[in-house]
Amino acid sequence: MAGCWAALGFASFFLFLGFGYFDPFHAFVTVVLLQLLLLGVHSRLGPTASLPPPDLHNDARWLCALWGQLLCIAQASAFVVAGLFWHLTPAFAGLPIFLTGLALSQPYLCRSTPALAAEWEERLASRG
Repeated sequence: MAGCWAALGFASFFLFLGFGYFDPFHAFVTVVLLQLLLLGVHSRLGPTASLPPPDLHNDARWLCALWGQLLCIAQASAFVVAGLFWHLTPAFAGLPIFLTGLALSQPYLCRSTPALAAEWEERLASRG
């Protein structure tokens, strides 16, 4: 099944060529990896080695792997919390700004445009 996905990836390279985009670096890498794909698809596998089942309670490597999994989960959780904090901070910081702007603009929200225009004309006339 993996060979099918790899073949699909190599076939997608020809889409770049079909659209007139040629990149020498990616062409070189595609040719090198195509040889490895063909070698992997058409070569014979050796006999499989049977390994003894791991001791899940007394094996030091198994316990180290469990600690590693725990640390990976802790780090992923820390990333999620940091991401939430990063995305929610502007919303919380913007709330006081919004409320202050609302309080300052409250006298102007319920007034009509002609009344505001008359007030500004009076201010401008008094300066001039």
